[in-house]
Amino acid sequence: MTRVNDEFMEAFKRLDILCKDMFQAEKGVTTYINTMESIPNGATFVPTWNATFQRLKKLRHIRNNLSHEIGTSYTDVCSPEDIAWLKQFYTSILNTTDPLA
Repeated sequence: MTRVNDEFMEAFKRLDILCKDMFQAEKGVTTYINTMESIPNGATFVPTWNATFQRLKKLRHIRNNLSHEIGTSYTDVCSPEDIAWLKQFYTSILNTTDPLA
């Protein structure tokens, strides 16, 4: 696995574990996404709601590709910006400044 892909996976796993703990659920990031989907007017109250929702779905898709698709670990399928975003989002949850807070 490339260094960037490896860093991405570590950041995603860290966020996933935090979300699992937060929701006391088996699936972390997926539960966060599902919770956002269940709030129809979230964008009314949180300006970054839609951007966060779409980014989480995109990053979960990248994670799934890295985990389940053959050949994805040999080239970068994510970017350093994706890693930075995951780390920032993790911090926003800890600081209760994420969209669901």
